[in-house]
Amino acid sequence: MATNAGRFNNISVEAVSAVNQFEFVKMTSTGAAQAGNGELAIGVALTTVDPSATPATTNLSVQIDGIAMVKAGEAVAKGAMVGADASGFATDAFETNDYQLGVALDEASDANEIIRVLLKPVANQAA
Repeated sequence: MATNAGRFNNISVEAVSAVNQFEFVKMTSTGAAQAGNGELAIGVALTTVDPSATPATTNLSVQIDGIAMVKAGEAVAKGAMVGADASGFATDAFETNDYQLGVALDEASDANEIIRVLLKPVANQAA
């Protein structure tokens, strides 16, 4: 299995909703949350948190650059630009004004596979 490669930076942020490891993460006015379909992401979750669990976990580690491990939401072509789908997973299906968040360094033949993504956010690209 592929792994994170080289050096990368990560930050700790306070999560306001459940976020799973390998999902794209966005910032809201109240804290970090799972990125949604086409949204701008600050990075990829390195841990899983759930503020509503007992005991609550809210300290989320997020990789913000480099090569990240991301769960695919569907089949993804190697070399394709990827963004977030509705579940925060990598997708290479874009609509106008979706944020492209990186380049897939591996192919995913189906949903739920973990692939390497070179994080390089690009704003509002045409489909």
